[in-house]
Amino acid sequence: METSKITAAEAISIVLGIFVAYTLVALPRSMLETTKTATLINLIYVGIIALLITFLIYKLLIKFPGSDIVDIAEYLGGKTLKTFIGIVFIFYFLFSSSILLRNFCECLKIVYYPMTSLIFILLTFIVVICITLHHRFSSIAKVNLFIIPLVIISIIFLFIANMKNFSLDNIFPIFGDGLFNTFVTGLGNLGAFGGITLLYFLPPYLKEPQKMKKIYLTSIILGTLYFLLCVSIILFMFISLMYTNQIMPLYSAARYIEFRKFFSKVRVHLPSYMDFTNGLLLNNCC
Repeated sequence: METSKITAAEAISIVLGIFVAYTLVALPRSMLETTKTATLINLIYVGIIALLITFLIYKLLIKFPGSDIVDIAEYLGGKTLKTFIGIVFIFYFLFSSSILLRNFCECLKIVYYPMTSLIFILLTFIVVICITLHHRFSSIAKVNLFIIPLVIISIIFLFIANMKNFSLDNIFPIFGDGLFNTFVTGLGNLGAFGGITLLYFLPPYLKEPQKMKKIYLTSIILGTLYFLLCVSIILFMFISLMYTNQIMPLYSAARYIEFRKFFSKVRVHLPSYMDFTNGLLLNNCC
């Protein structure tokens, strides 16, 4: 139905929403652990690769207007290929989303609800997800279009507000552990762009299919810039996070914001690391 179609801006916000979800927990830190001081260069590098992959996706889907990857699979290989592709993507989305949800809930438990059982926090989000799924896809997209700009503005604010705490010396050596680690081993950071898999399923939902190329390329470019901002905040502020189990590094960065006497940071105590064997929080300090 026409009412279930989404605009170009809503489609872009949905893809960006996946990128944002990856950064809520520890993605910037995991990138830094892989490529260290070369992470910014590596992000530009993998961002270009993601653009090329996205362009190939566009070239594939443009030949089948209004069809998603499952429809194309049925056209090329019948119901057998359609079923196989469908199962692969269902498994991928279930696995990645469950890991992300668990990690996020664990961080919420540590920071805000240390006395609450993890299963109750997980069930809360699962119930909300189930309720959300009863709404039209277009309704979800509209809500997402409202939230994502707020998140991006918050990250820009976080970057600007912490500029006085930045140390540009943290980007040296520029190529980190070497060119091989930056451009070969660092290809693993391409996983941060896992949200591009959603692009395979967008065409049937677009109000303006002719804007598909613009949607795809804009999503990746904005996603790359978003990742660069997030990683820059962590890299320039406290590079030591690469070698610790600090949780929610962007949350930690927000604790350093202070504008004279009118607006100052709210101090909260975060654990520096967690003993996953017995579930006890150790060395709790600010």
